[in-house]
Amino acid sequence: MYRLKHSLPANALFTIYNTLVLPHLQYCNIIWADANNCELSNVHIRQKRIIRLCTNAGWYQHSSPLFYKLSTLTVYDIHKLQKAIFMYNFINNNLPVNFDNYFVMNTSIHSYGTRCSNELRPVAFNTNLAINSIRNQGPKLWNGIANDIINSPTNNAFKRKYKRLLLSMYH
Repeated sequence: MYRLKHSLPANALFTIYNTLVLPHLQYCNIIWADANNCELSNVHIRQKRIIRLCTNAGWYQHSSPLFYKLSTLTVYDIHKLQKAIFMYNFINNNLPVNFDNYFVMNTSIHSYGTRCSNELRPVAFNTNLAINSIRNQGPKLWNGIANDIINSPTNNAFKRKYKRLLLSMYH
């Protein structure tokens, strides 16, 4: 990318980013992004460097407006999006049967009509690896998403709305 910076326009560099870098950040992100925050911060730093290259920005320029301008997510927000898609698929029964009892709804614990009765219950764990896993963090993320996004009719509509929400935090 550094060598191509002077010979290709910015939109061609961004296309290269989308075809060569972004798939590596998205593939199995639910699993590897939970493992180690130190390693994930190194990936994030490299991602910001590439985004600065794609926009011909200076090395010390703040990267959030650049992500917003390109409508692309940071590796942290890619992870949030992947977790939210997994939770959407769980709620709408689009996952394999192995995940049917993976999360616990509050309605299965009690039948009282509380304000949180339709939410998912996070599972308590003792290790940091398990605390950061989808089984614990997924329900917390899902319970914090607005109802108009949760009630999206299709998976693509959910992805689009949630990505728009994440991008709005950059601006």
